[in-house]
Amino acid sequence: MRNSAALFQALFDSTSDAIVVLDERGFTDCNAAALKFFQCSSREDLISKHPSELSPPRQPDGTNSHQAANRHIAKAMREGTDRFEWLHRRMDGSEVMADVTLARFEIDGQRCLQAVVRDITRQKQIEQALRDAQEKLEQRVAERTEQLSRINDQLKSEVSERKLTERNLALEEFLLETLMRHAPDLIYFKDLDSRFIRISKCQADYYGLSDPADAIGNDDADFYDKERARRYLADERKIIETGHAIINKEEQQVDKDGNVRWLLTNKMPLRNALDEIVGTFGLSIDITRRKLAEEQLQSAKEAAEAADRAKSQFLANMSHEIRTPMNAVIGMTELVLDTKLDASQREYLTMVKDSAESLLSLLNDILDFSKIEAGKLDLERVAFRLRDSLGDTMKTVAFRAHSKGLELACRIAPDLPESVVGDPTRLRQVLINLVGNAIKFTETGEVVVQVDADPDATVGDDVPLRFTVRDTGIGIADEQLDDVFEAFKQADNSTTRRFGGTGLGLAIATRLVELMDGRIWAESELGRGSTFTFTCRLGRSETPVAVPDQRGAAVEGATILVVDDNATNRRILEEMAGRWGMKPLAAGSVEEALKRLRQLADAGTACPIIVTDCNMPVRDGFNLAEAVRGDRRLAETAIIMLTSSDRPGDVARCEQFGIAAHLFKPVKQSELFNAIATLLGAERRGDDGGAEGDHASARPARSLHVLLAEDGLVNQRLAIGLLEKQGHRVTVAVDGNEVVEAVAGNGFDLVLMDVQMPEMDGLEATRVIRKRESVCGGHVPIVAMTAHAMKGDRERCIAAGMDGYIAKPIRAGELYEQIEAVVARFEPSSHDEAVARGDK
Repeated sequence: MRNSAALFQALFDSTSDAIVVLDERGFTDCNAAALKFFQCSSREDLISKHPSELSPPRQPDGTNSHQAANRHIAKAMREGTDRFEWLHRRMDGSEVMADVTLARFEIDGQRCLQAVVRDITRQKQIEQALRDAQEKLEQRVAERTEQLSRINDQLKSEVSERKLTERNLALEEFLLETLMRHAPDLIYFKDLDSRFIRISKCQADYYGLSDPADAIGNDDADFYDKERARRYLADERKIIETGHAIINKEEQQVDKDGNVRWLLTNKMPLRNALDEIVGTFGLSIDITRRKLAEEQLQSAKEAAEAADRAKSQFLANMSHEIRTPMNAVIGMTELVLDTKLDASQREYLTMVKDSAESLLSLLNDILDFSKIEAGKLDLERVAFRLRDSLGDTMKTVAFRAHSKGLELACRIAPDLPESVVGDPTRLRQVLINLVGNAIKFTETGEVVVQVDADPDATVGDDVPLRFTVRDTGIGIADEQLDDVFEAFKQADNSTTRRFGGTGLGLAIATRLVELMDGRIWAESELGRGSTFTFTCRLGRSETPVAVPDQRGAAVEGATILVVDDNATNRRILEEMAGRWGMKPLAAGSVEEALKRLRQLADAGTACPIIVTDCNMPVRDGFNLAEAVRGDRRLAETAIIMLTSSDRPGDVARCEQFGIAAHLFKPVKQSELFNAIATLLGAERRGDDGGAEGDHASARPARSLHVLLAEDGLVNQRLAIGLLEKQGHRVTVAVDGNEVVEAVAGNGFDLVLMDVQMPEMDGLEATRVIRKRESVCGGHVPIVAMTAHAMKGDRERCIAAGMDGYIAKPIRAGELYEQIEAVVARFEPSSHDEAVARGDK
């Protein structure tokens, strides 16, 4: 036994393999090879460590070294042996892979494990080298195999391409042969000497050849006259020299049968595979039929243009011929109406004037519709004040509404801009048409115009607006709604229809709205009224049309009482006052208004302004004024009376009850603001855009010496009557020559110039006067007063040197406004500046 133990110990100590003995607690013994393997200094140093301490935290496969070591120890204890590869970490930190064999044995009845640890680093290196060599070999085999596969595929592809090329060449030859044999065009190929190397069957037929091959080797001189052949040769020489093609050249030829033919020819350089020019080729298409059609179309176009010019000239002449007598009818009627007449005479003349106005409206509608249909109606783009423009528009239709006892109201959304850019005249035309129709078809109730930002429009640089005209009239049946926008159609087309009109108004309005990038539609219910809505896009005005009114501070914060039985009117007036920073209160009757005023007085709160409607049921605005003036607590309250009629005695009653201002409905915002601001002590501005005065009755600041150029006797008498009514002196000239002579010899303040006159027309007379002034100096204002009212007539007058323009029939107010505006530009104080600027 001792010999065996000695023998085991000698083997244990002398073997080159590292051997350690361990039990479940850890190492118990080791040999010298183990100390060397793990680089431990002594046996005690090694035994003191746990197997996991001689390993990195994790093995190469990622397992936790401590947990894996415990599993291997447990397995060997359980099964008697276990063999595995293990990565150790020596004391110097280096790592080494080893083959570990665990074997169980017993010493003194206690189970232990002997671990034989053999360094297999070299073995692993050899194995890795073998694997690397194997991978390289396999990679080279794969690369070579792939290379051989590619070569094989390339060979297959080349074979396929060769076959495909052969098939394509055959197909191209077939297609070329088909093209040359069956194409209905002249096709040729030539060499550098301009000799044919191939032509199409069509070209052979054109030359009278039975076989296209008969043309090979020939040139153009064999088929054309000498001059034509020379031109064709020159074309081909140029193509060969420059390499530039000749495209779409029209050529006239005579075929073999003597017929004139037109060809559209393209000639191009013929290049080989090296892109060298080796000849020319061309293609000519027979366009004889097209040329004939173009000639016929040109003739038709010239005939249509001539007819259009004749139509335009006819319309212009008709406009002039109708407007001239209409000028006399309307003007003379207005003059007579300003004289003392009995009731019957005034009624008859009013009917004459209304009928003439209707005829003039009809004429304007027809002219507008003709211009729209011809695409010759253009819109202006000028800056204007939206609220004032709409207010003036509503004023023009207010009398018609009020004469029928209708409420007419206009609400403009507070958030809309003050100034916009567009065509105020055409916008006014659309609105007057819609409001006029609403008044015509409404017997009782109201007509309300609402203006808002278009909620369906995209936001951009423009101002999208939506106009709504609502009435409480007879309504329109659903099946007739679309027809009302068609030309010459009305909702009632029967011979017994109650309402007149041409049916052009809405058609014109529709086209105008479309020109303003908008649309128009209607909603209606029979017996309940109609709502017409249209949208448009106006431009934003970068600079205000007028300087903002600085009097807002005077009205801001002031209390104002709005009294009106119509809820729509109350809302509009409240919004206006609120927009100016005032504190609006509202009442729907005289009783409610007095109650509110007395409550304010009891509370010690002043209400300095009352805006009241005159025409209210039970008790009207004058009853309210009488009650206010009878209450000493309200004696200082200013009253603004809004009325829809000019009843005799209203002015006297206003004076009786101390009415501060008397305004006509629908009231313009600027009118109402001016009245309120003035009553609250603000100084009135001269440029505030307020209410326009009555130009027809107000006399001008000074008397003018006017030269009237007019050859019509009736028109002379009318113009003289209107001018002398204003205190002006009038001299008459009947043709252009008289005008030129009169201006040269007399100092006239103004010339009213008819355009169509004998001997010399107004345009030529104006040009002669302006030419003389350019040499001698001076500038006499000239205003065109003409029945020429077609598109471009105004521009022609201004271009001739005129300073203003007014179309016949002459309206007194328009005439006086135009005279004032033009004369004001050339007052003596500003005359020198005008000449220096070159103003006309």
